[in-house]
Amino acid sequence: MGAPEPLTTAVPAPYASTGSAASEAIENSSRSPETTIFVSTAPSESRSSRDWAAKTDRSPESIRIVLPDVGGAFGSKGAVGPEVVAVAAAAAAFAARAGIRAFVMVPKGSVALGKLSQAAIHGARVLTVEGNFDQALAIVRQIAERHPVTLVNSVNPFRLEGQKTGAFEVCDQLGRAPDYHLIPVGNAGNITAYWRGYREYHRAGRVTELPRMVGFQAAGAAPIYENRVVEEPRTVATAIKIGNPASWGPALEAVNDSRGWVDIVTDEEILRAYRMLAREEGIFMEPASAATVAGLIKSVKAGRFEPGSTLVLTLTGHGLKDPETALESASRPTAVPPQVDAVLAQLGL
Repeated sequence: MGAPEPLTTAVPAPYASTGSAASEAIENSSRSPETTIFVSTAPSESRSSRDWAAKTDRSPESIRIVLPDVGGAFGSKGAVGPEVVAVAAAAAAFAARAGIRAFVMVPKGSVALGKLSQAAIHGARVLTVEGNFDQALAIVRQIAERHPVTLVNSVNPFRLEGQKTGAFEVCDQLGRAPDYHLIPVGNAGNITAYWRGYREYHRAGRVTELPRMVGFQAAGAAPIYENRVVEEPRTVATAIKIGNPASWGPALEAVNDSRGWVDIVTDEEILRAYRMLAREEGIFMEPASAATVAGLIKSVKAGRFEPGSTLVLTLTGHGLKDPETALESASRPTAVPPQVDAVLAQLGL
């Protein structure tokens, strides 16, 4: 039997990555000498695009990274939402453009500074609740039911309708559905929406197969994995720091119907993947996005993917959404006198 042709469709150029360093972390996690993973440049219609690729001793296969820019806001007289994700900034931006008021509610001390600053600069009224995300969600749901405002987080059906189109794009780029789609899970809207998109493309005859949906939660905020509400979720990945997901039920359906699974990754694993992506692949994502890569490494080590499988990884937010974690993970600037020799000494030249 001849080796299958490798797929060559690339991720969008602004998020291009290349190199071989990530291979070491993932390759060292592989279950056997016959299954290794490395990073390489693949042919593409876009000159600057890059793929993540997997390799066995027989043939290359592709591991795709898809980074959708998802967000939106609309309403009657206002838009309101409890948010720990980038949609807070998007809601504020669209509300400003539409000439309506935006209100953002976030758990006090639990949301990255970058997200608050974006929402604030667009004129949103930002309220910090002395409680967790789930308490904030309960409040805004009551407000949306009684007042002329629109709730724009994952419980909004139009939000999921927009997000599902990411699955269309994946299929269009690959020319098929992937075998597995790996997604970070917080409020569980993404995994719900992508599965909806894949099913619709399948019903329309655009693809012949469906992927297995695989979700990853932070170990300290894993209500779906643990099958219980987590009253006090804890994780460095603030975008998935949710103890009672709004789309819990639909997410479980997506996982079960697709024969997928939900797993957990520790903060240590998340931060290791976070630094690896930034320092060795040139991809700067927020910690919640790195949960997907941490989950990939863990799953490869456990031998959960068949050789030859095509995987898509969704990374949901840019690293500037959480600059504080980046500063904590990066080395501090070194002061030097204005002398060439002193600079060369620091550079090791």
